[in-house]
Amino acid sequence: MQPVRRRQVASALIICLLAFITGCNSHPALASTMYVAKSSLNTPSSMVENTNLIAIEAENFASQHLDHKRRWLVMSEDTSTHNYPDADLPHYETASGKSYIEILPDTRVNHYETLVRGENFSAQGGNVAVLTYPVYFDKPGKYYVWSRAFSTGSEDNGVHIGLNGHWPETSQRVQFCHGKHKWTWSSAQRTIGNHCGVPNTISVNVPTKGVHTLMISMREDGFELDKLLLTQDVNYQPRGKGIAAKRLAPPPLQEKTELFGIKQYKRIIKPESFKFDKTNNGFEATLALGHKDRGSSSLIVVTLHDTHQNVQPIEFTIRINDKIIGNFKNNSSITLNNEFYFITDKVNLSKGDVIRVTVTNPGDVLSIKKIKSLWQALVISRSQ
Repeated sequence: MQPVRRRQVASALIICLLAFITGCNSHPALASTMYVAKSSLNTPSSMVENTNLIAIEAENFASQHLDHKRRWLVMSEDTSTHNYPDADLPHYETASGKSYIEILPDTRVNHYETLVRGENFSAQGGNVAVLTYPVYFDKPGKYYVWSRAFSTGSEDNGVHIGLNGHWPETSQRVQFCHGKHKWTWSSAQRTIGNHCGVPNTISVNVPTKGVHTLMISMREDGFELDKLLLTQDVNYQPRGKGIAAKRLAPPPLQEKTELFGIKQYKRIIKPESFKFDKTNNGFEATLALGHKDRGSSSLIVVTLHDTHQNVQPIEFTIRINDKIIGNFKNNSSITLNNEFYFITDKVNLSKGDVIRVTVTNPGDVLSIKKIKSLWQALVISRSQ
């Protein structure tokens, strides 16, 4: 490695970094962060050239462990001060997203300072200060890994990369020799024959399509990491701050569209499940209960009332077998299609019990279509 003298910073120097609670091993706001391949549709074609690219902001790790001696800390203008040994000023203004991570304390800046294995140096990946990043890969295969780092000395320019709890030889000992005192990209691996690293050699093999955990761990303390970029193109060369990181954005789930007042229930029974028989001024709907309906429950009638179509309220009488357990009217509402909920006392239901709902309207002759449009459901509730 090429020794470079670093300036010493007074202990009173204020350095912005993320405040953390001693012993906390996770980044709670980002525990579910996931990254996906960024297609050429979202990035200038001159940068992508038909390759799968995945960009990860280093500060967006999901968890951290083995951090009792050294710890990755987030550096940004919004983070608090610290008093750990650190020999340089923060560089968040020129970092991607104006935020990055640094592993501290930094007690070995240059080669002549004491090396303590397992404390300020780790020859193998996965032994000190391990970070995890869930990543979604569109396809399996070999991915070359680029790191964007800031190095000012000869002993703050190395890191290890792993995948799914393993630390393959192909992704350990990322090395930065050139581009000191500025953010620099490297995919070079330090070897016995080349201490500055063989270019474009850091890689991981992703076994399957889907989510895999990319990992980094300390090689040298004081290492500052801004961004990671994965590509299947061996000839790809990141420039500047690289492409923007893209979070996995799943499609929205189906939202509730009716029965908003029902919080928990055993079963929702739609009018279509009942058998309708005509009466003098309405209908009687019947339904035999099944095995899953057994137990102590309340019954909830859910109706709508449309004042433009009904002048008189609809009356509902509920019977279990031949016993009346509820009688309700959905009175007029000034809000069209407003939901009404009528709740009976608890009853003990058994398999084979017959629910009879008599629906009448004193002022109108009702049609089955009309009843079904206003009677939303009969709900068998869960016992409170």
